[in-house]
Amino acid sequence: MRAGLFLSIIFTSVFLSGCLPDSNAETPVPTVPFSVIASGDYPASGSFENRKLEVFRNQASLDASLATYAQLSQPYIVDFSTSQAILINVGQRTSGGYSVKTDVVQEFSDHIKVFTTLTKPGNGCLTTLALTYPFEIIEVQSTKEVIFEQQLIMYNCN
Repeated sequence: MRAGLFLSIIFTSVFLSGCLPDSNAETPVPTVPFSVIASGDYPASGSFENRKLEVFRNQASLDASLATYAQLSQPYIVDFSTSQAILINVGQRTSGGYSVKTDVVQEFSDHIKVFTTLTKPGNGCLTTLALTYPFEIIEVQSTKEVIFEQQLIMYNCN
């Protein structure tokens, strides 16, 4: 009888240990809402810049950048007391087929992290033989410091 009780206690403790929280499990990182203000392959002004990441914390600086990059039908207003705008310009590319896209914005205690993907055409892809300047301007509903993380994805057309 004692052996049965002993095995029962061991079995119960092993079974219940699976119910304990896993201290190594990662907690999901909260995300921050964002929206795309403008994106494209060519700045509207025809003024081309090298690769550039820029954070706008006031309407005047955003308006100046929007005048360079986009032709909006009406002014885009950001409430800079709760949000900020961000430019992701990947610079000159030697052909079409490139793009940049914000995937997610994650929020940490003292900063936000903007994850973007630069997509590049692979071997065998037919693209335009024109210089392009992919960019995206987004509004992020946070005023915390910004850190950027970019990944490169090459797609194949074979």
